[in-house]
Amino acid sequence: MTRRQGQALHKNRNYIQGNTVKRAETAPDIKRRRIQEDKRKKRVSVETRRNRQRAMSMNLGYVLLLSFAAVIMFAVCAEYLHLKINLTNRVNNIAGLESKLQDMTSENDELANKINASVDLEHVKKVAIEELGMIYPSKEQIVIYKDSNSDYMNQYENIPKKESTNLASVLD
Repeated sequence: MTRRQGQALHKNRNYIQGNTVKRAETAPDIKRRRIQEDKRKKRVSVETRRNRQRAMSMNLGYVLLLSFAAVIMFAVCAEYLHLKINLTNRVNNIAGLESKLQDMTSENDELANKINASVDLEHVKKVAIEELGMIYPSKEQIVIYKDSNSDYMNQYENIPKKESTNLASVLD
């Protein structure tokens, strides 16, 4: 290490370089220093006591302000709890209604399946043919047309009229 590096290192550590004393320092008087520190502590503690007494004393306006703030805070908390309870009740009510709706929907589907299963198509055909006079169409009653891929259809002949006699006899 060079001398300059050593001096820079010692300057950073607040060492005094050189062999001459610029100002002589005497050893401090320990008793005098302790007495001065005790006086400072007593002075600080007296000031601290005064500040504490000022802080502990509250005037009427400050007490009223704190009381008003506490009442407002209590009211806000009570309203929050009231709203939270209402929300919870509504969520529970909605869940109950959804459950009831699901039960009713499944019951409705079950009844619809029972109704569809109970219908006897052979019995319906028999009643329609025997009691209501239903007949199958003959080959000349069937009109077949070819569907072109257009959105409309051209009619070249009149649509045959239905026989009203069969319909009247059925209604009677």
